[in-house]
Amino acid sequence: PWLAKMVRFDRAYAAAVRTNESAYAFLTGRWPHAVRYDTVGVDSDERMRVYETAPPLTDVEAWKQRHLAPVRDATVTLAGTLASAGFEATALLPYIFFLPQFGVTRGFTRHDDAVYRAHNLDNKGVTGPALTDAALAYLERAPERFLLWFHNMDPHAPYVPYGDLDPKLPMQPRYL
Repeated sequence: PWLAKMVRFDRAYAAAVRTNESAYAFLTGRWPHAVRYDTVGVDSDERMRVYETAPPLTDVEAWKQRHLAPVRDATVTLAGTLASAGFEATALLPYIFFLPQFGVTRGFTRHDDAVYRAHNLDNKGVTGPALTDAALAYLERAPERFLLWFHNMDPHAPYVPYGDLDPKLPMQPRYL
């Protein structure tokens, strides 16, 4: 029943070159420059860190896993709006920086990190086949009104190839 009612976008453009800002722009409808982002990182014990100021470039550990994230932003999200209208808003989480405490997936009523926990590749994200299988399993039991969001990490560096894709291909053909 959901297939007949789903919305598909054949042309979409990223609002930013970095994933967190682009995904959050999609989920809020706001340009990245209009949102408050914090510098965040994950330390060697996989604990989240929010930096008041960006760490010095010589702090190799801090820059190993560092991004911008809307940790303290309060913008209304698509997920929050749909959830308040009775939709089940589920985010399948493929990557540590999409976990709820980093803010990108704020507003979702359900954060499913089971695939991330089971298939995480040294904190580089979940492969597309594992995430797609989880999405298809969700769709088999989805309620009538739902929002499902998931983000494939495969085209992101470091690239872990599967199938017949050449890992030496430039980024754009890997996205296609």
